[in-house]
Amino acid sequence: MIPPQQPSRPRHRSSDAEFARIQRRLRLALGALILVTLVGVLGFVIIARGEHSVIDAIYMTIITLTTVGFTEVIDMTDNPAGRIFTVVLLLGGMGIVAYTVPMVAALFIEGQLHHIFARRRCRKRSVRCRITTSSVETAPRRGMP
Repeated sequence: MIPPQQPSRPRHRSSDAEFARIQRRLRLALGALILVTLVGVLGFVIIARGEHSVIDAIYMTIITLTTVGFTEVIDMTDNPAGRIFTVVLLLGGMGIVAYTVPMVAALFIEGQLHHIFARRRCRKRSVRCRITTSSVETAPRRGMP
């Protein structure tokens, strides 16, 4: 007995899955980066007790997450809770920054985003694409006017 043949899948499914996977990773990474930044800003606003502006809290968050180490504008000398918060923010946030920034940079440098979006545009316009490293060539799909 011969098993029934599976219908052939369109070739673009794998690129759709790839696009969905990359999109999911980007959303997760950027969402985590935004969340840790907001938590940092809120934490420094609370630690400052109204003595410093939100801009100072943003500054403190950014220099902490990027491990730049410029002069702290919110004094932590006599604030052990502030120091603990800063250490926790640094350890958690540094990992998120270390994951997100290179991933986004690699997508742009390697051109993966360009190819994925080009394929998607071609499918939306119902054209067949041949994507090379330097261009996107299109032709009408068979059966299309």
